[in-house]
Amino acid sequence: MNLGGPHYYGTNKGREQLRAGLREADLVCTTETERVPAGLLAYPNIDHVCLSSELAARARVKHAWRGTDDDGVRLSDHSGLVVEIGPLRA
Repeated sequence: MNLGGPHYYGTNKGREQLRAGLREADLVCTTETERVPAGLLAYPNIDHVCLSSELAARARVKHAWRGTDDDGVRLSDHSGLVVEIGPLRA
């Protein structure tokens, strides 16, 4: 399911349960729609990278791509994401 954005896949109850489970596990979703750079995806992603709060504070979505190539050939029904984790700061 997506977490954020104008289009929704999944249910409100499912999103609430997912967010509650992440909080309980002390995990942060680093790929919520608002954390994906604008213009990379036409629709919100439904696959996510969740990290500990310590790692998530240093993480950012570096790149994302749709599941189709430049010729419109469908490679997947899911988009791809790259999450970069920055170095530890002293």
